[in-house]
Amino acid sequence: MRCPPHVPGNCDSASSTGRLFGPGPRPDLAARAVTPDVTVLCSGDSGPIVGITQYKEKIARLLHRVPDLRREAINHADNGEVLFVEWIARGTGAHEPFEFSGIDRIRLRDGLIKEHRIYYDPAWLNLL
Repeated sequence: MRCPPHVPGNCDSASSTGRLFGPGPRPDLAARAVTPDVTVLCSGDSGPIVGITQYKEKIARLLHRVPDLRREAINHADNGEVLFVEWIARGTGAHEPFEFSGIDRIRLRDGLIKEHRIYYDPAWLNLL
């Protein structure tokens, strides 16, 4: 299977999502991977995150809780504009290592992330 250009982590590390997430989230790279008006909807959040600054802050907060967070893409599908990525997240929580899975739906505009929906069981975050 050909690796699409925007799969985080395992494939093209120069792509938008690869720069942002692979091998671990990088808030400092968000400006190069997302559109200025990016919208992020995350399981368990009370509302959307809009714009590069809020996106970077969300990633930074997550990394503060789990500094060694990394995600591995295990499956993907894309049609050029929309990308679905199944992933496994691993890291060390407050008490022990953890692993859980989720799916991202990423809408691209001009090769950058315009909309990012992140689906996972938010109960995992309570255990970190």
